[in-house]
Parts: sequence; C-alpha cells; structure tokens
Amino acid sequence: MWGSCSKGWRLAALPFLLGGCLVTNRHEGTQPLFPLPARSRVLVTELDFSPDVVSTVYYERVQREFAAQGVPVAYAPEQEWELKAHGIRHPLDSLQIGALRQLGYTHVLVVRSAGQQYGAADYFFPWQVAQGALPYDGRIQSAMANAGSKSRVSFTLISLTEERPVYLGMTTSSVGSLAVQDRRGGITQTNLAATEYATHKALRKGTRRLLSRSRRVP
Repeated sequence: MWGSCSKGWRLAALPFLLGGCLVTNRHEGTQPLFPLPARSRVLVTELDFSPDVVSTVYYERVQREFAAQGVPVAYAPEQEWELKAHGIRHPLDSLQIGALRQLGYTHVLVVRSAGQQYGAADYFFPWQVAQGALPYDGRIQSAMANAGSKSRVSFTLISLTEERPVYLGMTTSSVGSLAVQDRRGGITQTNLAATEYATHKALRKGTRRLLSRSRRVP
C-alpha cells in the first residue's frame, strides 16, 4: 500500500511524488484585493529559516514569483551598503519610510517562519494499524498523519505610500510520508523530504497567493 498514491508506484517515481500527490498547501485568512501600482518596487527583508540553507536560496523563490508578474524586487541583505548610505539601518523602522521612498521602493515584504516540523521514519505494527482504523481511537491516526515534513510561513506586505500592511497571509505546506505495507499488515512510513523542501513550497505558494490578491493599477 502506497499511502495516498496508487499501488505500483516505485521509488523511481519519488520526484513525482514530492511534486504531486504527497504535497498539500493551505492558506489561512481571506484577504481583500489590494492595489499594486505598475511601477511598484518591493524590498524583501532578510529571510532566516534554517542555518543550513543560505537565505538567498529562499529569496530566489520569492523573487521568481514577483518577476513572473513583472514586479521588481530587491533583497535587503544584498542592498545593505546602499541602504546604509542613505541612513537606513532597518527597513522596518517607520522613521525610514521617506528614505525608502527616495530609493524608489513602494513596498516592504516581510516573510517569517511560523513553525516547522520534521517527521522521522517510523514503523506501525499490524495491531497499531488495526487500532488506528477504529473511529474512537485517533492517537495512531494522528501519529501517522503527522509523520511528514511541514513548514508554516507568514507574509506581510507593507505599503510605504499608505504606511500600513496591505496584505497579511499565512501558508502551510506539508510533504506527507510514503507508507509501505508489509505482508504481515504492518506499515513503514518513510519521510520523503526535509523541512527545507516544505519551506520552498510554502514560499512559492504563499507568494503566488499574495500576488493573486493584488490588483494592478497604473
């Protein structure tokens, strides 16, 4: 048995599994449409999700989505010298709004990690599998459902013209484990991806969600 996938899949299909049926994305909150002028320029504050991954790798995920919509963005750590030359030491300082405008920025995007989960491989004995199928005992069901990796990312887009957030959103991406049943009825669940993979998914889907709520204006 291959979890939510059909029988007959093999490990050779792992890239497809990661990109398809085992990945789920959930967006929280109903966001109203907000105006995004044609000449918008967005400054993205530093992304700090994992010490094992260079932050620019995560930033590139965000940048690609904005570029696809024709919206230029810049990464604050890469603009550090220019920002400091204009007296800007922290882009979120309300006293620096005027200086940011002079540099041509119209928005500041803040992206933060709101939690991560990494599920290790586990084995469930036949009696546990049978017990998990019972509707009155959800402990095994919960353990099996939470065996994968998960990343939760928040997005805050601040308009420098209105001097307030125009978008507040949360995206959670989950990469489920691969469940393989043996002849005795036991199930081995193998975690297919690290939290970094789930974070990449959350960044891409969350940025797309943000842009889908924007209304391009002259």
